[in-house]
Amino acid sequence: MISTQILSGFHYLSSLERQKDLDSTSEFLKSKLWSITDANTAGWYKWYIDYYQQYAKFPSFAEFQEASGIEQEINITQEETRKIFMANMAQAETDALAEQLKSTPLTQRRKLLSRIDEALGSETIDTIKITSTKEFNEKSLQQKEENLRFKFPVKELNDMVIMNPGTVCTIMAPPGSGKTTMSLGCAYLNSVQGDLKSLYLYTENTTKNYEIELRARHSYAIGKPVTNYTLKRGIRPDDEKAWKEIEDLGKSYRETIKGDIVFVPFSSFSPEPLQFGRQLADFIKDNDIDVVYFDYLQRATVFKPIRWSLWEYLSVLCTTFTQVVLGDLNNKPVRGILCAQLNRESEDLVSRKGVAGMTMYSASMVDSLEKDSFVMIGLFAGAEQKAGKEIEMAVLKNRDGEVTQTPIFAPYMPEYACIGTNDFNESSDQGIYTVDALDSILSFDF
Repeated sequence: MISTQILSGFHYLSSLERQKDLDSTSEFLKSKLWSITDANTAGWYKWYIDYYQQYAKFPSFAEFQEASGIEQEINITQEETRKIFMANMAQAETDALAEQLKSTPLTQRRKLLSRIDEALGSETIDTIKITSTKEFNEKSLQQKEENLRFKFPVKELNDMVIMNPGTVCTIMAPPGSGKTTMSLGCAYLNSVQGDLKSLYLYTENTTKNYEIELRARHSYAIGKPVTNYTLKRGIRPDDEKAWKEIEDLGKSYRETIKGDIVFVPFSSFSPEPLQFGRQLADFIKDNDIDVVYFDYLQRATVFKPIRWSLWEYLSVLCTTFTQVVLGDLNNKPVRGILCAQLNRESEDLVSRKGVAGMTMYSASMVDSLEKDSFVMIGLFAGAEQKAGKEIEMAVLKNRDGEVTQTPIFAPYMPEYACIGTNDFNESSDQGIYTVDALDSILSFDF
């Protein structure tokens, strides 16, 4: 007995008339025949192939019914039967490959997983999102609080850059010039002081250190500063005053949180770009994420499958990240912050000229970055800038606004994971703190 699901596939084959469709489908069917484990079904598919080879067409469904003795009718459209046929093929092939996977050595399984991924094409997606231009309502253009919710820690950036859902902003800088500080600063403003939910996808450091940076940033915001390296070094067990300050800091931080930040290592996802994209989209959907941070892109090459070249892998990974941010993989559109490293040539130029020596093509090994990014922000903090507690930045690309003609300068206090001023915290009007000022708060030894 042949199920209605399988019969629909035969009905689709019988409905094909154009020679181009017949030729391509016959080749497709021959390439997938190996995966059909049910002998009866495989026999009838083989009959269709033989019929095509003899007559250059498939038998009519009436001929199939007569030959098989099956009288059941199929009363659905050709498009519906096509989807069922493709789903049948994908189901059979992935089942067969999954069976092979069990007996395949671990080191050789990636190739099979790639074949499974290829078999699960667009035909296996639950729904296709369609939005008609007739449905657009101009009232959606009214300025809403939602559109103003995302904040950068620098006023000039907020004035220039629109970070609506579906926007990818790339932060480029040499090592140690503020990429992570800027990202965490945005996460703090938007998901601790603000109510957005953030996913912080990381390729370096540890969750503990990121949490320390956020608490150092919070200590500065509430006017009771504790440096990140104090927290990383640890507090003496017998220093009761210091422990009281740290406990109060933790309590204040937890009471302040309006949104949430979840930290997930890149290694938790598949390193294959398409699989990574699907898993990331599912995570966004399942956890109702509003902002995704990726810190930082080039470091992901540690997990690069052997079959990819470095530049190809990073470019495809970057484009996949953008598609997820846009909501193209069955998730809602979100805001994306992508951190990227400069190439060596640009690092040398920027060390001499500051951000004036940086362009949107300065990222290392990522050809697609300038195409995929809606906004590109360059940062530079050399020894001279750090000595003056200052950072240079420039808007190198801005799809919906202007780029900077001259560098933007902002306070830079990496010891508090802070770029910019404290203007966004209405309850505090603190200035810049130095390490010496901490003696009045914590008793510790340097």
